Amino acid sequence: MTDNQTLPIRIATFKRCEQLLDFINAVRLYRLGIDDLRHIGIRATRVELKDNQTLSFDPVYFKPLEVGVLAKYPFSPCWREYDLDEGYSYKSILARILHVTPEASNPQKLAQKKYEEVQKHERQYGSHRLPPWAVRDLENHIHSHQRGYRSGIPGIGRMGTLEDLTPLYRNENAFENVPLSSRLMETDEPGATNWRFLYALEEPFGTLPHTIAFFWNFERADDETLTTSEVRGVLRWTVWMYHRYMFRNHSMFPCLSIWYLGPKHVRIIQSHFDGETIVLQYSPLLSFENRNTAPTELVVRYAASRPLTYGYYMQIKGTKGTGSSLEVISVSTLSLSPFISDEIERRWFVDQAQEYTPGSNI
Repeated sequence: MTDNQTLPIRIATFKRCEQLLDFINAVRLYRLGIDDLRHIGIRATRVELKDNQTLSFDPVYFKPLEVGVLAKYPFSPCWREYDLDEGYSYKSILARILHVTPEASNPQKLAQKKYEEVQKHERQYGSHRLPPWAVRDLENHIHSHQRGYRSGIPGIGRMGTLEDLTPLYRNENAFENVPLSSRLMETDEPGATNWRFLYALEEPFGTLPHTIAFFWNFERADDETLTTSEVRGVLRWTVWMYHRYMFRNHSMFPCLSIWYLGPKHVRIIQSHFDGETIVLQYSPLLSFENRNTAPTELVVRYAASRPLTYGYYMQIKGTKGTGSSLEVISVSTLSLSPFISDEIERRWFVDQAQEYTPGSNI
C-alpha cells in the first residue's frame, strides 16, 4: 500500500486506539473482567487450547512451530534447560557464590544470609504482587529453550536456535524514545504495580506489521480477568507502532504478546484492530507450578511463531470536503500472500490527513 492509501485508515485507527489508551491509563483497578473491558470499548475473548495443541484464535495471525519441535531439534551439548526451580533457592544461591567467589571462607553462611534476605523481601510484597525473580525465573526457563543452541535447525546446523525458525528478528533497542503516556513499563502506578516490556520479534524492514512481544508482569493473575497491566501493555504497544516510521505503510498491527505472570504462569494474547476497536483474544493461564505438566513446548512454539499474512479491506466513509467525519465501517480479511491490500474505498476527509502529524497526541 502507498502512503496515500494507508494514511486515512491509519488516522481512523490511531485515533480510536489513542482514545482506548486514555481510558485504560485512567483505570485504578488491578484486574479487569470481560464485561469491564466491554464497557470501556475493548472486545476481549478467552480462547481455548484445541486438540491439535493450538489456541483457537480467530482470525489466526501467527502459526506456532510444530508439535514435538523440542524433541526434533535437541539441545546442542553446550546448552541446557534453565530449570524452573533454579532461581533464588538456597541451593542456587550457594552454587552462584561458589562460582563467583570460590575463595569465600564460609560460602554456606553467605548463602544462608542471602536466602533469608530473599525470603524477607518476598514477604514484604502485597497479596497481588510478586517478587521480581519469580517471573524472571520463568522467563529464563522459556528463554533457554527459545534461544538455546540446538542441533538440526535447517540451514544452520548445531548452533541454531528455535528463534531462527521464524522470519521475525529480535529488537531490543528501538523503544528508548517511547512517549511518556505510551511508555512500555510501570512501577508502582495506580492500577498497575510493576510490569515492563522485554523485547520484540519483528520484521526488520517493516515489510510485515506482525510483532511477537514479551513482557514481565509482577502481578498475581487469575483465569477470570486480565490484569490492567496486560491491557495497558497491549494498547501502549499498539499506539506506539503508529509512530514508527518503518511501519508507515501498515494500518493495523497484529501482535502476539507473551506475558510472564505470577505466581508461575504464562498468558498468550493475540491482539488486532478489527475496524472498530481493539480485540484481545487471550489464552487460559498456563501453569508452570508443576514441572511435570508445565506447558513449556506450547509457549516456546508460540514464542517463535511464523506470521500469517493477510490482505485487509477497510471501507472508510467521511464527509466530503470538510473532513469532519471519519469512521471505519467494515473490515474483512482475505488470505493473501505476500502482505497486500485490496483497493480502499476512500470518500475523502482531506482535512484530517493534512492535520495529522505522526508522533503527535500520544
